[in-house]
Amino acid sequence: MLFVAAAGVSSETWPVPCSIGLFQLPAVMVLPLLALVCPIELLQSRTFQKRLVGSAALLVTLAAMAWTLCLLSMVLRGSQDSLPKQLLIVLGFFIMKLTLLRIDSFASWHLGTDGVPIFIFLTVFSYQLAFYTAVVRGLKWPSFAILLAIDLLENILQTYRLEHRRQQVAQSHSDSPTQTVSREVLELEHFTQAHDVASLILRQFAQLSVLICYFLQVALTRHFASQYSDLICQQTDSEMKTMVMQFGVVLLVEATALSWSWGLMSYRGYHPASWLRGLTACYLPSFLAAASSMYMYSWCFQHSHFGNDASFDFEWASGAEMDWVCGLRYVKV
Repeated sequence: MLFVAAAGVSSETWPVPCSIGLFQLPAVMVLPLLALVCPIELLQSRTFQKRLVGSAALLVTLAAMAWTLCLLSMVLRGSQDSLPKQLLIVLGFFIMKLTLLRIDSFASWHLGTDGVPIFIFLTVFSYQLAFYTAVVRGLKWPSFAILLAIDLLENILQTYRLEHRRQQVAQSHSDSPTQTVSREVLELEHFTQAHDVASLILRQFAQLSVLICYFLQVALTRHFASQYSDLICQQTDSEMKTMVMQFGVVLLVEATALSWSWGLMSYRGYHPASWLRGLTACYLPSFLAAASSMYMYSWCFQHSHFGNDASFDFEWASGAEMDWVCGLRYVKV
């Protein structure tokens, strides 16, 4: 992929249409290779088989969600001047957000605790990448405000759920102080609270880190190689100022939400900084692999050499004489 990205675009060299989708097909072959490295006793375990099939199904679903989110953000390229079209795309983002939350819930209760932080990180990372890509492509302020309100509402609901469940547990123990609580009930209460705390911390960590890294990526791309990026190759100074303002608003809102929720968690004795340090110590290699993969995935959708035309015209492959302008923009000679 890096070799293809380093190649130049000319009249003799044209990108393969939707090449990023073609690159994903060989990745499916990785799953059967597990049979060669896993012990036979493990492969015969019914529990392992269920978790393997469930994990594979979730990964395929996440890939489909990431593809859909990237396509939604790419469609914005042709709807900068149409508020109704942008609002329809915002509705698509909202549906994707609800779907990703359901995926998190399924992974938490059916695949065990070890993979939950990775799934949470992946889902939040993919959605935020698509959101910030939409911001760079050009969101009108009403559409931007709705998407930002959805993010803020999610943080508020996550914090409320954590506090509500804590109060429920405290109330149940105060109502029956002499009743012995079974070990299974205590483990379920501990897992539920731990999941809520870890989910809230990881979501806010991913949202803030993606925002900072994505803005730096866009700024460096604009400065060094803007002609290869379909996002910003024809971005005007006015559009850039709007983009910077919207990124600043997102940073202010996300930082405020993080400060408020972390303050509440610290007040309740959860110590969010210690939780985050422990999660990154355990899952840092997985987080880095997921982050770099998602950044590359998003970057390939933007780059001129990978041929991901949201209009599906693929003018350079139609046989007509075309001249490359920048990004995925071509004109007839």
